[in-house]
Amino acid sequence: SKGQRTNYTLHVLEKGRHGHRQVGVWYSNRTLAMNATTLATNASDSLANKTLIITTILENPYVMRVGGAGDPERYEGFCVDMLQELAGLLKFRFHIKLVEDGLYGAPEPNGSWT
Repeated sequence: SKGQRTNYTLHVLEKGRHGHRQVGVWYSNRTLAMNATTLATNASDSLANKTLIITTILENPYVMRVGGAGDPERYEGFCVDMLQELAGLLKFRFHIKLVEDGLYGAPEPNGSWT
């Protein structure tokens, strides 16, 4: 396995106002199974004219801050380029917000992540 995980699944979650719900499962054999109710929603319709807050950390080459002191916050990188392309196609706006601690998340005592 050369250090790679094998035979695992990832749960695809949707964050809602009242918590998370599972909308699909991704299997290690590169198969994605989405719930039928999830597929009924047209992403291009549901995102049009909305502003998304993208919460992330700085991580080269994915998200990097550009500009000097006093310049408005601007970002570039692979993920920013991808967001700009998706925003153009799906007609949404986005605002990048860096997490205060600069970390992806932290494990909770119950095994979940923040």
